[in-house]
Order: sequence, then structure tokens, then C-alpha cells
Amino acid sequence: MTTIDPGDLEARLARLEAAVFARPADDDTTTERPDDVASATGDADDTFWALRGLEQRTAALEHGAVLFTGSVVAGGGPVQWQYARATDDLLALGDDPDAAESAGSGPLATAAARLAAIGSPVRLQLLLAVANGTSALADLGELDGIGTTGQVYHHVRVLTAAGWLQPAGRGRVAVPPMRLVPLLVAVAAME
Repeated sequence: MTTIDPGDLEARLARLEAAVFARPADDDTTTERPDDVASATGDADDTFWALRGLEQRTAALEHGAVLFTGSVVAGGGPVQWQYARATDDLLALGDDPDAAESAGSGPLATAAARLAAIGSPVRLQLLLAVANGTSALADLGELDGIGTTGQVYHHVRVLTAAGWLQPAGRGRVAVPPMRLVPLLVAVAAME
């Protein structure tokens, strides 16, 4: 494996481009879905470039894995993020025999609370506005359909408690960088 200095942007970009634009074998057996990234880069022939990379890295896992990754610029600047979990680990979240007794804590409760927080159209609108650079609570209160100042503060508290927002100074909030790509993945998954 090649080691690249994190400060060497040209080397990082070259490595990313090599990984993204590599052309694996033509054995598409998965149902295709439009891929905006492949279309934007002109490489529409390889819709499953990320899937092929995941399969190569997780071949030893009996039930596969889930990967989401992103390199985005939004609100507070650039964010690069990657997360992978074995399928068995994700499905086992509901297998905890103590989960019924401790429904208010643990990984299952945390996941449910985070999903519930963005299940409200108003909260999702607020969260996307913050991700897009609107950080002042006063400005968030001026968005169409948001409601009163009190309602804005209520929704911000719910989103903050669920980890989707964090305080960013006097009367401002921000999406934590470690939550930005998961937010965009969740939104994309619901299209």
C-alpha cells in the first residue's frame, strides 16, 4: 500500500482519480440505478465502481458489507468521510436480548432516535439548510414553513440531542463534519 502525505493534495487527488476512474471487468449482475457521479465524470460505463471495490475488500465476509462514503463541500467546507460495516454486525443491532428492557439506551435506541429526528419534514428542512450554510438561528426562523421562533428552537434541540447539529457560537448551529455525509446518504437513500 502506498503512503501519501495528507498535506499533498495533488497526490491525494491523483490517487482518488485513479481509484474512481479504474475500469473493472464487465460482469454487471446488479440492477442498475442512475449514477450521477458516473454521468458527471463521463464514465457512465461503470456504474458500480464503488460496489466492485467493496466486494474486493470484503470477499471473506459471508454476508457482505455496507459502505457509504463521501467527499463533499457544504456549509463549513470540505468533508471527506467513509464508513463500512459488515452486514452481520448491522443486522445484529436488533438481536440484543436486553434491548427490550433497555429500550432507551444502546445502539438500537441511538439509531432509532437519529432516524426519528430527521423523520420530520420541518427538521429535515432545517438540517439541510444548516448543511447548506445557513447557521444563524434567526435566519433559520425566516425559512418558509418553519414556524415560530419557539418551534425553531424546539426542532434545533431535537436535532442537537440526536447528534445531527452542534452549537457553533452565539445563536448559530452547524452539522458536525462526521454527520454530514451520513445525512446526505440518508436523504439519497429515501429518493
